[in-house]
Amino acid sequence: ASLTSDFYAINRAKHSLNRKYFIQLYYLLVYPHLLYGIVLWGNTYNIYLNILIALQKKIIRTITGSLFNAHTEPLFKSLRLLKISDIYKLQIAKCVHSYVTNVLPLPLMDIFTYLHYGERNTPQSKARNLRLQKTRTIVATRSIANMGPKIWNSIKLELYLNIDNEQIVTIKCFAKQYKNYLVGAYTIFI
Repeated sequence: ASLTSDFYAINRAKHSLNRKYFIQLYYLLVYPHLLYGIVLWGNTYNIYLNILIALQKKIIRTITGSLFNAHTEPLFKSLRLLKISDIYKLQIAKCVHSYVTNVLPLPLMDIFTYLHYGERNTPQSKARNLRLQKTRTIVATRSIANMGPKIWNSIKLELYLNIDNEQIVTIKCFAKQYKNYLVGAYTIFI
């Protein structure tokens, strides 16, 4: 099955389902297609992503019963769904979280490195400071080794660090907080 056939299924059901079931249908049919391998392909050139972005927007408009040319950012916000670019950011951030908490598979543990600041190198300070890789090609700048630190270092500390006990939160808690942060940044057009 493809996203096109998923869109067809959602479009056929638009007169018989309410919004709650549409969102479940979205997570059942569409989201797995967008999620699959996004860590590898999610930062590719826009020319390749534009087809998926357009199809995701079309599906969101169908779910909400909006016009074909309606702005989708407020629709994503009202449905609490992530755009493809933010699904990518979330998945990369979860990968880095696994690195920071030492649960990333051992062969992948050397994909990121910390910046070192002498003796005050606590787990909390290390988590905040991942080294950006030096790259010579455009392909390398788009790799997870480069994008992981770039995305992670831009995330607010309170989204992954429990300020009370200075421990890194669980991946489930982090993913929920970061998703809420990303969706909360969407604008509502008036």
